[in-house]
Amino acid sequence: MRLPPVKALILYSERDAFSPQLIDAGADVTLPAGTDGAGRVSDIRAVNDGRYELRELRPSDRLRGWARRRARFIHGPYGLAQVWLAQELIASADSADHEATRLDAEESLYLDALARWKARQG
Repeated sequence: MRLPPVKALILYSERDAFSPQLIDAGADVTLPAGTDGAGRVSDIRAVNDGRYELRELRPSDRLRGWARRRARFIHGPYGLAQVWLAQELIASADSADHEATRLDAEESLYLDALARWKARQG
């Protein structure tokens, strides 16, 4: 399986401690109306001091290696990214999956964006 780069719209807001929140993903994603050229929201009340960013997310070397080994990338019962190889859970964004390697924040963001992009494609 080839893992392509994915264009993503990400929100950083004070409410979420400025951690990246995936808003949308796909080739046609743009900054929303009401933002300036730097992605800052002009109406502060709308996003609580938020800032949007368009990013091209790319898979990590580790994700590409798992893809070459034909791993499956899915979202588990709580919506968190998981990586399965054969019948074994090998990596997860869920800290409760103690037996699996922990996905880092960028890997999890990439897999979330990839899933959203694929869902939009139908």
